[in-house]
Amino acid sequence: MRAFSGVFAWLLPAVCMGCGVLLRGPCTPELCSRCAIGCAPWPGELRVKDGVAARYPYDGGLRAALLRCKFGPDPALAGPLGRALADDPWLHAAPDGSPWDGVIALPTHRRRRLARGFDHARAITEHALAVLEQRPTRGVLVRVRCDRPQSELPAALRLANVRGAFAVPEPARVKGRRWLVVDDVTTTGATLAAATAAVRAAGATLVAGLALMRA
Repeated sequence: MRAFSGVFAWLLPAVCMGCGVLLRGPCTPELCSRCAIGCAPWPGELRVKDGVAARYPYDGGLRAALLRCKFGPDPALAGPLGRALADDPWLHAAPDGSPWDGVIALPTHRRRRLARGFDHARAITEHALAVLEQRPTRGVLVRVRCDRPQSELPAALRLANVRGAFAVPEPARVKGRRWLVVDDVTTTGATLAAATAAVRAAGATLVAGLALMRA
């Protein structure tokens, strides 16, 4: 499989996910020098905010790529976006260094998924975990309401908008285990807070949230 991936990369060399220019060599994130401005990983002291970790600022070429992936839609960008997340320490292990029992992609409501044609958060998470030769756990967490998009609301209303929006259909799958919930971008942390609260209420011993970017 790895040999095949190497041949595939040689036949189709990487391009900048911000502007599409051919990249001279491998880099993470997959951005040219111009689009990479403002896209350095958050330093350690700023990476975690209110219990949610984020890998990069929501800026520059990464922001442009995510918007095209999410609203374009250009689902092929989920690959390089996921690979940009693959180096994050929390994807490899919990904050205390112990392994996760499972990684959950933050679910999109089926109505919004049908409108976009795919679940971008799941696709990004799948590509990130593929680098680690792992797969996300499906069906553990579901979105039971199609709320107003968080981006349309002021910060003060976002927590109320998503409160109770997530559920765990089979608590026995969650109870006594350790879970990481992954999303594409976080701003106030309200969506990941609601999602992790649902997993925690189902009996998980440890739950954390991770986003590719933080605005």
